[in-house]
Amino acid sequence: MTINYASDSLDNVKVQEQMQQIAALNMFQKDGINLYATPVAAQYRSTTIDPLFDNRESAKK
Repeated sequence: MTINYASDSLDNVKVQEQMQQIAALNMFQKDGINLYATPVAAQYRSTTIDPLFDNRESAKK
């Protein structure tokens, strides 16, 4: 599950609590099986962009 608007200030306890609440909703079912019964892991990911060049600004002039 990816959440684009996730807060990067949540601690592990709060994240686990929220994930348990989501799992308890039993929203992810397939053939009678709860696919998200037990939260396994959570992580923050970040992407670093290192520009090599950008001609967009000069095109505006």
